[in-house]
Amino acid sequence: MPSVLRQGMPTFLRAARVNRASVAALALTALAILLMGGFYAQRKWRAAERIYCQQNLLRIGRAMEAYWQISDRHWPWMSKLPSSDIHDPAWPGMAAVLGPFAENDLSAFRCPSDRRRLAEGDPLRGTYPAATTWFETEGTSYEWLLADVYAGKPVGREAAGGRRAIGGGPADQPIMWDFEPFHGGRGTPGSLNILYADLKVRSDESQVSRERP
Repeated sequence: MPSVLRQGMPTFLRAARVNRASVAALALTALAILLMGGFYAQRKWRAAERIYCQQNLLRIGRAMEAYWQISDRHWPWMSKLPSSDIHDPAWPGMAAVLGPFAENDLSAFRCPSDRRRLAEGDPLRGTYPAATTWFETEGTSYEWLLADVYAGKPVGREAAGGRRAIGGGPADQPIMWDFEPFHGGRGTPGSLNILYADLKVRSDESQVSRERP
């Protein structure tokens, strides 16, 4: 091998090693940027789904207000779990009662983050897969909280048993919320959207954690 080539090889190899290290560093930087971009994109997507869900509850609240107008301001007879309703005859579900006041748009009753996992042995497993949604099984993603206690009763009585006595009122009385904390998991602030008796919507996991049985 010519001496010129032998003398030039170490410099060439060092340059190659530097180039490989630079390429590896650039690749790692690009990967980090990509992962960060994906993380922030996922956060934005989740935030958008939370807002969409809140808009659904606002629409349901307006539908409830329209229902009050034809019911002389009485709460509806509305099943909490149509898939396993215990009443005879069975009470209609939320979408059946309030759907006509929401232009029969069933999408108003479906949270985009809705997920439901049916346990082994659940009777619904005969009809639905293990991984399903509350909307599929119950016709809505939202749990109706006043089902048996206030069905058919005048609006405004729901706070008389406790909150009003300590200065509470409709703004403190949840009437409907996500069946599960779809937007982040239990214990995460803002993971549960809630419709209150004043027909306003808020996300308040801390209050729900205190009030859930």
